[in-house]
Amino acid sequence: MEIKALSDKQIAALKAPLPEAAVKQHPTKKYLSTIKAIYEVERLNEVFGIGSWKQHAEIIENQGNMIVVRLVLSIPQYCIELESFGGNDNEDRGDAYKGAVTDAFTKICSLLGIGMDVYKGLADRDDDHGGNGNGTNGRKNNNVAGGQESQLPWLNFGTPQWDGAVAKLVNGQTTLEKIKTVMKLSKDNEKKLMEAVKSAKSQN
Repeated sequence: MEIKALSDKQIAALKAPLPEAAVKQHPTKKYLSTIKAIYEVERLNEVFGIGSWKQHAEIIENQGNMIVVRLVLSIPQYCIELESFGGNDNEDRGDAYKGAVTDAFTKICSLLGIGMDVYKGLADRDDDHGGNGNGTNGRKNNNVAGGQESQLPWLNFGTPQWDGAVAKLVNGQTTLEKIKTVMKLSKDNEKKLMEAVKSAKSQN
């Protein structure tokens, strides 16, 4: 079988932003977010073709409620073979196995560049900004001097920056006012952020 090299078009397609609906709130940890695996499957099929890639899961740990798997995703035509580990502690054993595989699958997809905009915190969403779709809504942040405010990145739900902000607020490492000096935050997301902090604290 002839080994193919990824084209620039395929690489760009892998890294292309996922649809807004691809990012959801974590089902139990409300202050975290996840990417729906079906959108990652769709991206792999679009770039490589249905049936051109396969995955193999091996159970590494099965103690108590925790399931840990080693997942290998291979795309033979491109000589691609990637592995990662995933875990899940759902009380339903079937859901735990599926959850562990999905966890590992999402990590592997990130190695291919899928969901890169989410992990980098570059995913702008109109409903987060309440504005015109270009990442701005005209709201002035009074905590930032002069024209610096327009250069600050948005703090969006569903990004690592969001999760980090929640964690630091929960642990008392920062305050909302300090966050506003380094990132822009819409009124709607400010409310969501504080609700996420409250939810996280209640689980501790």
